[in-house]
Amino acid sequence: MGKILIIYILILFCSKASYAETPTADLRDKPNWQLRGMARSALRMNDHHQAAIFLEELYRRDASNTHVGMQLGNIYMETRQYRSAKDIFKKIYESDPRSQLEARFNYAYLLKMFQEYEDALEHFELLRMRARRIPGNHITRERVENLIQGCNMAIAHRDTMVHTKIERLGSTINTKQPQTGVIIINNNEFIYGTARKKTPEIIKLDKPYEPVMQFYSANFENDQWTSNPEPPAPFFNLNNYDTGRGAFSPDRQRFYISGCQTRFDGKTICHLFVSKYDNGEWSQPEKLGSSVNNPEYTSTQPTVGTTFDSNLEVLYFISDRSGGAGGMDIWFSVYNKHTGEYQQAQNAGVFINTPQDEVTPFYDVTNRRLYFSSNGLPGYGGFDIFYAEGALVTWQPPVNLGKPINSSWDDTGFTKAGDWGFLTSNRHIEYSENHIFFTPDIYKFRRTDESFFISDINKELDRSEETGAFFNHSMENNRIFKDGVTFEEK
Repeated sequence: MGKILIIYILILFCSKASYAETPTADLRDKPNWQLRGMARSALRMNDHHQAAIFLEELYRRDASNTHVGMQLGNIYMETRQYRSAKDIFKKIYESDPRSQLEARFNYAYLLKMFQEYEDALEHFELLRMRARRIPGNHITRERVENLIQGCNMAIAHRDTMVHTKIERLGSTINTKQPQTGVIIINNNEFIYGTARKKTPEIIKLDKPYEPVMQFYSANFENDQWTSNPEPPAPFFNLNNYDTGRGAFSPDRQRFYISGCQTRFDGKTICHLFVSKYDNGEWSQPEKLGSSVNNPEYTSTQPTVGTTFDSNLEVLYFISDRSGGAGGMDIWFSVYNKHTGEYQQAQNAGVFINTPQDEVTPFYDVTNRRLYFSSNGLPGYGGFDIFYAEGALVTWQPPVNLGKPINSSWDDTGFTKAGDWGFLTSNRHIEYSENHIFFTPDIYKFRRTDESFFISDINKELDRSEETGAFFNHSMENNRIFKDGVTFEEK
């Protein structure tokens, strides 16, 4: 559970189908063995959309087949069709509560995301004593304990007073496609990533990879936001790579870009590139060497910090390479500005990395704080946003930013400038003809002197879109912000 969620966060679009979509009506004439084979082939290609079509037909024929039900439920979970996943896992667990422990865990996990914390607690309390009986190693007692702690934390802070206001950007920025995190330019402009093309149904293996995700710029003019698919340098949209994530070095002389490709076998691999500022111009991005990138593993989502030596800076990034704590971890490579060399990448350590996944790091140079999202620490939802003070492998214990920055869903892509900033979240709901999806959109937040109840903020989010008034700050235009003031943690 969570593999495709990570792919969403890496490149934020659904996997391409490797063959033309099969009409559902045609499946009714196919025998079970053929449908099972087609589902296995689709899963090998990481084509979860096609696999779901075949598994749905198999499950329609025999809803007592818990193996098919678990496969289908996991696909729904990974592709953020949470209501459908919740229904299937509930049905499977209720068919045999004593033995269907994995289905019960998944059901409880979704209860937590839907803010049914008391009901989720009942299941987690039982699972805490039975975690060792669950096959595999992804459901441990430690993980269940963290989820219990998260439920108790959410119940205790259900309607507290806060001094942070959060708003969802309007439909000119947030579309039905997923959006990535933000790079702040000034109070009226930012860069972000999104998919504007429809994902093709067929991959042609003899053709170059066709990117879907790319950088866009957003500008606030005449009381409204406009989106531009051709941002200026250094926000290059790479040929043959999905882009949309990047970070400046503290001295603004280098810009790091994450470029991702989906291989013929369906696996998504990302690499880091760098563009350099010289003689008033930005160079074309160059892929970093083997000290940072590994051809068999993903390296993505860069952010850059400083060290005790002004000649050195630290490139932090996310990778699933071996040698980590598990899942996606935060790694780093130290860059020497005099020699232009990058040291061999190292894991940032178990003080911030968990057996689950850590994603979307953002380093606040002023306060020496690393902000990141994790689903392996006690939180309100799936991915929560945390910060840890320190650098390299020396960190203070992570601190949860609390509500309303975090919700019961997946909150990632945190970035800030002074007392305001952005994050991405799937706390809203998108509807399709047959399913309900939770796709990530861009939200902005601001520290204020006013006090708000959490329940009032949630009601406002449900009925309003961004108007732009939030950005009435007396800040200098055409500047990259690098100061940092914390929010509820002050």
